[in-house]
Amino acid sequence: MQNLKASAAMQRSVLCSLQKPMQKTLFLTTRHASTPAFTPLSASLGHVSTPTRPQARLPMSVLSLTSVMRSYFIMSLSSRPLILAASTNLLRRSLEAKPLWLFDVDRNPLLRWLLRHTFYAQFCTGESPEQNRLCTEQLRQMGYSGVIMEYAKEVLDDTGDKIAAESVEEEEANVVAWRDGLLATIRICEKGDFVGLKWSGMGGAAHRLLKTNQPPSPFMVAAMTAVCDAATAAEVKLLPAAEPQNAQASVDAWTLRMSKTYNKMRPGYAVLYNTYQTYLKSTAATLAKHLDTADKQDFTLGIKLVRGAYLHSETRHLIWDTKEETDRSYDGLASDLILSRYGVSLKSMAGSSGQLPPINMMIASHNDASVRMVRRIRDEQLAQGRVLVPLVYAQLYGMADEVSCELLQKEESNEVTSTMETPKIFKCATWGSMKDCLNYLLRRAAENKDALERTRETRDAMRLEIWRRAKAVVGID
Repeated sequence: MQNLKASAAMQRSVLCSLQKPMQKTLFLTTRHASTPAFTPLSASLGHVSTPTRPQARLPMSVLSLTSVMRSYFIMSLSSRPLILAASTNLLRRSLEAKPLWLFDVDRNPLLRWLLRHTFYAQFCTGESPEQNRLCTEQLRQMGYSGVIMEYAKEVLDDTGDKIAAESVEEEEANVVAWRDGLLATIRICEKGDFVGLKWSGMGGAAHRLLKTNQPPSPFMVAAMTAVCDAATAAEVKLLPAAEPQNAQASVDAWTLRMSKTYNKMRPGYAVLYNTYQTYLKSTAATLAKHLDTADKQDFTLGIKLVRGAYLHSETRHLIWDTKEETDRSYDGLASDLILSRYGVSLKSMAGSSGQLPPINMMIASHNDASVRMVRRIRDEQLAQGRVLVPLVYAQLYGMADEVSCELLQKEESNEVTSTMETPKIFKCATWGSMKDCLNYLLRRAAENKDALERTRETRDAMRLEIWRRAKAVVGID
């Protein structure tokens, strides 16, 4: 009997010594593993005594080795201006109406393979609904609250080429294709997900109306209504994207037009979120105007707060002169909105009630300092027993994973207490064929060019994660 006890004690000692390195290597998995990478050790080794307080895993340990290595490779390329410029030029050539064979992803198998396993795999979630479903399911298993679905085909070409005139039949066909694409995307969403869209995705006619500050045509309104009805029934939310400033005023007007109907059906619940770019000097005034409209017309204003996506093409005097000014604008507006107040950054309109109407917020940011600031304010509010503004966090798929993973860790960590908010985190999952996604990939390349410092931060974070895993394999702490 004594020998049996000694043997059992030795087995427990061996299991404990194996547990730490094996947990660190469990995440060296492929991107579409059939089971979650974080399968508990006890499932494969038999019963091991469960600690009373589970040890929180390291933030980026949820990422597969393939994902970490690819992110490091892509961000390393993106942090080198000459290489990024060459990659951007390649994408632009592929976007031409009739590209040469060398630049045609449908005809050049080598180019297609190269893009599929680099930029496409990094930033897009699949070519078919099934591929997209598998990828988004993996995101949910990692701990994300949901996804922001975006069907790439609806994104209008941003290359600057003039849009050809359309016949009435062509115009309506484009609107129908936009509507049907969004309805299909809503059908593959789960309750609580978001769907990203662009009003200009309805085609050249919609683009011209937006640029000339005109309302949508009756046929377009019917399509917009069908999409909003479907989203409301499915309890899915809609995110009309910001567009260049020559169209943004109309984008705001079209979004508010639908918000006045669909954002008042349930008190305090927004179906549509308008996008506000804080690198624009006018954003605080625009927000104040829209908040006043929502207050007077009794609907909930949905707010997606971003820094901005068109820095490389906007009229320069419209934008803050420095990154620090943009950061102050973002953080100041975020603080005032979260605290439901008019304050230092957000000023009330003359003649307004001075009270903010109900709002729903999305903090769409890759800036870890801003995200941490928002979390700190929310935790302080919760500790004081204050009512919280409904809020979610969002990052793009393939970007700022170190920010997302830190939020995921907070969500599941034993640090979360009754006085700490459990964050709701979403990833923007863009899907579609290689050809359809080219314009989206070009925009990601442009963003990496504009946010070189942020790109380098992600590169460095991935390099440290690779080094951490390499040390774990050989048993070095």
